[in-house]
Amino acid sequence: MKVIIAVDQTDNWKQIIEATVKRPWPSDTIFRILTVVEPGDDALDKTKTQGSSADKVVHEARALLFKHLPGCTVYSEVRKGKAADELVTVAANWMVDKIILGTHGRKSNRLIPATVPQQVSQNSCCSVDLVKLTPAKASAGEPSLTQATAQ
Repeated sequence: MKVIIAVDQTDNWKQIIEATVKRPWPSDTIFRILTVVEPGDDALDKTKTQGSSADKVVHEARALLFKHLPGCTVYSEVRKGKAADELVTVAANWMVDKIILGTHGRKSNRLIPATVPQQVSQNSCCSVDLVKLTPAKASAGEPSLTQATAQ
């Protein structure tokens, strides 16, 4: 099974990895942790900063996935472009079985364009699993996977 795990350069990536490692996966599963740096107005300076942040995120996510799913193969990749377009392209080229990405639950309307999860769900060639993201505060009652590993 081939799975893309889409993460961004915020702390939300941890919730996506936590949701992924809680599921049972066949031992021959191949994961590709993918993040996309979108060019901004000040593309030259901003892309360099975002690129180093993106590299750090995918390497940390890869290490966490390796730790909790030791039998699986994990690749990581940072791409530049529009997030939804890059995810759909990589999924088609790599012939994946599943894409996992986070969502805040926002909806589009005629004034607000479709979100990345909506665009990926509508245009991808495989199944898409959405992880409902919660605000960055960790709940006091139950430690998260990343908190538990730090203790």
